[in-house]
Amino acid sequence: MRKILFAFLGGMFLNVCAVFVAEGRTLDCGEPVSGQCRAGCFYDGTSRSCIRCSAGTYRASWGSGPCKDCTKPSEVIEIKGEYEFEFLNGDEYTGYDTDTCPWLIRCSAGRYWRYSETSKTARCQVCGRYGSTSGVPDSTCYDMNACDSGDCDVIGQIRVDYDDNVYIEVNTTDNDEYACKPKVYTMTLNKNTNLVELNGMEYENFSYDVECNGDNDQYAIPNYVLQPTQDVKIFEGYAKDKSCTEKIFASNGNLLGNEILNKDMELYACWNNPDIIIEYHRSDSVETRTQTCKIDDAAEEPSLCLFENNADMVADGKTFSNYICRINADTDPTFCTGTEIYYQPKEQIPLVSTKIDIYINSIDCPQGYYCTPNKNSCPIGTTSATGSTSVSACYMQSGQSGTKFCDKNGCFYLPTGIGNISYNPS
Repeated sequence: MRKILFAFLGGMFLNVCAVFVAEGRTLDCGEPVSGQCRAGCFYDGTSRSCIRCSAGTYRASWGSGPCKDCTKPSEVIEIKGEYEFEFLNGDEYTGYDTDTCPWLIRCSAGRYWRYSETSKTARCQVCGRYGSTSGVPDSTCYDMNACDSGDCDVIGQIRVDYDDNVYIEVNTTDNDEYACKPKVYTMTLNKNTNLVELNGMEYENFSYDVECNGDNDQYAIPNYVLQPTQDVKIFEGYAKDKSCTEKIFASNGNLLGNEILNKDMELYACWNNPDIIIEYHRSDSVETRTQTCKIDDAAEEPSLCLFENNADMVADGKTFSNYICRINADTDPTFCTGTEIYYQPKEQIPLVSTKIDIYINSIDCPQGYYCTPNKNSCPIGTTSATGSTSVSACYMQSGQSGTKFCDKNGCFYLPTGIGNISYNPS
């Protein structure tokens, strides 16, 4: 014989239909000591003996007072449905040392016992579609063998602990004929994307078993197997098909419509992949360019957004240095990665928002070059000042031995005293 303790906490509950086989234990009240009797017994003045507390009463400690009334299950939880209730007594029943008096609830034929910690209710529930019943079937998915066998007896004890959490202790037997066994289904959840990871968030396939019991909250997919969502890849629930035309679970995992879980299911994650707008800004705000990007889920190696090459946006006399990325700079000036990091064209864009602002950093065109804004070398034998904008800014530099002129054939010096000679392509 097995004795199983079922604790109903945090919205979890089990349905149990059981019959009890006596353990054969007895409570010996013994002789009174100074008119007092041990727990579970009371002092009878007429017979001057200790007598076992009657059904529905108990004593928790030594004493001489009367037994106290047991707490009824209905005083702790609301019990509904057709049932018979009685407190049990007799030598085979023990547990009168605390308020855990044995009781029996007998559900009538065609019903089974179900308890919910969430609603603090218990019910002799009509058997569902998987068991025979004379009543109206509900949407439960249990194999109710007990429902085919007549009355369903639930024998147990009830108490309330210091945190007001309800515990029900139920005695059951090895006879599975009287056990209400839940149907177990396998829920296979496909991530429905070839992405493995995005911004440190992993996308995975999941498979887990579900014990369906007919309550709406049991049709919710638990949070730990829901797909990760972010602004640029938004999880919208699960569907029966890859194209998500038959979506049956919302993004929070709750069931949509009147769907009933009554078989193994293979589902596919549904995604909204919105456009990502990237705006490139020149430091002087003279010019802005826009790039539109979207994550490609279908490719075997999904493509992500890369910075375009907008080096030509810098002003004349400047040359491109790098990009710096900000999230929605008008409303949220924070950096895309939280810290100041510089990027180059063709590098991956941090996908943290559907609106990203890119600022172009530039430096003065270096000596010996002119920038239009493309960086160009001055002709051989000439140089230029920093920040030069055209080839006319290139010149031949005068030295102590005169102005040095070089071309592909070599170098020579012009006469001294005439200063720098400007390069004029015309």
